[in-house]
Amino acid sequence: MNKRSLIFISIAQALGTSAAVAQQPKLDESSKLHSELLAVCTSASAIDKKSPEQIKTCIDNKKREHEIEHITVQGRYIGLQIPEVSGRYTLDREFLENTPYTAGDISEQLGLLPGVILGNDAYDVKQQAEIGAKRVSISGGQPWQTGFFLDGVNFNSRQDPSAYDRSKSTPNDVQGAVQAFNVNQQIVESIDVFTNNIPANYSGFSGGVVEVNTREATETRLGFNYRTSQNDWNEYHIILNEEDDAQKELPLTPVFEKNVYNVDYSAAIGKHHSILVAANYTESKISEISLNEAVLTSRENANILVKFTQSELWLDKISLSLNYSPYESLDIIKNVRSSEFENDGGGYSSMLKLEQEIADVSFSSKLAYTHSDNSRNASPHFYPWYKAKGKDWGVGDEAEKTSLSREGGYGTLNKTQESLYWDLDAQLNEFTWLDTQHYLQAGIQISKETIHRERFDDSYKYNSPITGVNQLNCAIALFDCVELQTNMSQQQLEAQLGAPLDLTNPEHVLAYSDTVITAPQYFALRTVYQKERIDIDVQNLSAYISDEIEWHDFTIRTGLRYDYDNFFKNHNIAPRLSLGYRVDGDQDTMVLLGLNRYYDSNLLTYKIREQQLPTLTQRRAINSEGAIQTWENLSSSSDYRYKFNDVKTPFSDELVIGWKQATDLGNYSIEYVKRWNQRQLTPLDEPEYNPVDGYYYRQLTNLGSGHNERVSLSWAWYLNSHSFWANTTYQLSQYTNSEQFESVENAAISQLAYLRTGHSLETYQYEETTKDNIALRSEEFGEPLSINIGWTTFWTETFTTSFNASYRQSYKAIQVTDNSLESTQIDRVCPTCQSDESLLIDIYEEVQLPSRVLANLSFKWKHKLKSDKSFKIGLDVQNVFNSRTHSVNGSSTGVETGRSIWLSFGMEL
Repeated sequence: MNKRSLIFISIAQALGTSAAVAQQPKLDESSKLHSELLAVCTSASAIDKKSPEQIKTCIDNKKREHEIEHITVQGRYIGLQIPEVSGRYTLDREFLENTPYTAGDISEQLGLLPGVILGNDAYDVKQQAEIGAKRVSISGGQPWQTGFFLDGVNFNSRQDPSAYDRSKSTPNDVQGAVQAFNVNQQIVESIDVFTNNIPANYSGFSGGVVEVNTREATETRLGFNYRTSQNDWNEYHIILNEEDDAQKELPLTPVFEKNVYNVDYSAAIGKHHSILVAANYTESKISEISLNEAVLTSRENANILVKFTQSELWLDKISLSLNYSPYESLDIIKNVRSSEFENDGGGYSSMLKLEQEIADVSFSSKLAYTHSDNSRNASPHFYPWYKAKGKDWGVGDEAEKTSLSREGGYGTLNKTQESLYWDLDAQLNEFTWLDTQHYLQAGIQISKETIHRERFDDSYKYNSPITGVNQLNCAIALFDCVELQTNMSQQQLEAQLGAPLDLTNPEHVLAYSDTVITAPQYFALRTVYQKERIDIDVQNLSAYISDEIEWHDFTIRTGLRYDYDNFFKNHNIAPRLSLGYRVDGDQDTMVLLGLNRYYDSNLLTYKIREQQLPTLTQRRAINSEGAIQTWENLSSSSDYRYKFNDVKTPFSDELVIGWKQATDLGNYSIEYVKRWNQRQLTPLDEPEYNPVDGYYYRQLTNLGSGHNERVSLSWAWYLNSHSFWANTTYQLSQYTNSEQFESVENAAISQLAYLRTGHSLETYQYEETTKDNIALRSEEFGEPLSINIGWTTFWTETFTTSFNASYRQSYKAIQVTDNSLESTQIDRVCPTCQSDESLLIDIYEEVQLPSRVLANLSFKWKHKLKSDKSFKIGLDVQNVFNSRTHSVNGSSTGVETGRSIWLSFGMEL
């Protein structure tokens, strides 16, 4: 009898089972659970390294996890959900590694889940090179309303994360990121995604929660992995707007290369200690077509996790983790000359976690610190020159009423965020009271978040280019004014013509035009973004209590959460109630009901807005001799400061009705989720003037409201070596209260924009509105119908394939264009302006995004070299059928990503 047989006999004896029971064709639920857990705890890779006592302990622990309905996908099960009261989906490491992916950011696979939607730019060709996190919306919430947690500690960015949908470089902010730093799946053990019925220990969200659990050392191993893709392996679709001239030069396909390097090492140090080092470095280069030329841009990101664990010494467990995740990009503003800028993001974090069980109470405490950047280094001023000789590089479409040649950038901004966090949680072991079983948990959390924001110098965004002043004298205005330059004098031209210059004679006009090198022009208006330094912080105090009660066929989880911050100074009470009923006592059938309240958390952004200096609008003119005059401030109600007096914290109330069923043909669930968004912040339409400081103020109120409702179905089935899953989400409605829309007559200049509707030059219609109104109207995260399917197969011990596909129904969306149009608000902004002066504002357009089907496929092969050493090869094919992503729409002409290939090579030593 070999060693493995002896071990199995010992295990069977320890578990009190017999071979006869194990061989029965039909097992009861308890035996079936024992068999499943036995398979998990005696996998081939671990059987020779665990004693029978260790395996029994493993099974006992996992049975306990099953009893408290904690979803963990174990062994070779690629599934998502089992019956429990939380709307939770779990992606374990095996799912993350085998499901097709690109560079490995954790957000790219979240869109496969019901109720979860990625931003509509997720498949943009520019995103092929991006290595930052994608935008994630859960249950209709905005991406910044999703709570991201790393080992239980929040790592959301509070540096105006709502700026995620702005262009890469904006006048008074840096493109926002929802996460303080990017997380690569290399450092991840599993991800829990909560879409509804979210427990009371989570706060600071009104959409959903993404809990990232980092890896720990389980065995001594050293691994290397390299992953890459490049444009030679990819297909691209050249998309021409139907109104473009057929002879127009086609856009160039991008030059693209992305490399991902992974190293991980884990080891036991003596009996009580272990260490894990997981490192990821990703670099990416892609060319962008700007001003009809290819410009190379780049990005770099790193994830380095070091986790030290001590067990059964002093305390039950002590964990110390350090995470270093810097991000850097070198980019441009498309179709803008001299617009190169550098973004610095990411940061680092550290956490100390202590765990100890005392008298049937399990205590856990975490102390964490996080530092992150979201800064930009760019050209100081932005010049939208009139497209004329000497300034004739501009590119625009036929719908653009004014042809411009843009130049420059929006200045350097330095923004950093620091967070200090401490919590203490206590969980009582199961106890019985009055014929009910209780799992009681309570905790307290304290945090302090700080943001430092600094603009080192004033930055100017120019407007209203004026041309046609032949005698223009720029004087000392060296950068924002150009004088007439010709290659010969008027006398020389007249000598050539043989007559005095006559500008009513077409031949003379043409001859004169040929002598012009630079046409004269200057800017009559500019917006001043003032030099400023802001240091703000917010302290938060939270406490919660939760009790999961088992009574007959019912599971009742009641929770109550208290939150307080020193900015809004509101005492927020959030009840959480989840009810599960096992029909006829069947453990595999559960009817669900949920009533919950979730409070938003974006307080640092609000506090920054309150302290920010408003922009200034300045005008200058020329005198009768054509000489430029000095800049003067305009006195108008166009630029504001903000007040948050007596404002309540926005929240969402949730209703959940669902059914979850576990059968021999897989696990099913259907859920209806409705969210009422209450007390949403919206400014009063009429600004108030303060004569003391001379500023106009916008008072923020809680008049905004809205709702979102959806129905989702999901299914997952494990059959031998095959795992199948599918889900669908149908958006029933998404509504925003019209009281939130602000009038253009009272809007800040920086908020003005046009919304263009129609499908051609003949049918275009322009509505002047504000960027905030456009954001409220956008249906980006209100897709009517989406369907996702997946199939993973372990053909052998060494060869695995995985396939998934997604369908998205057609819907309307709003996107920004590169074009501008004259605002009708010029008289309000500048009562003294002349008829030839104008205020140019951005144009957004409403587009119909067609339905699309995208499929992905991966192959993983592992070859064992000797003992525990192995060599791995992976091939991922994104967009297998080379379908259109429809990321180029409306009046746009551009390039879409088709089929793309990713190769990976790795070693385990």
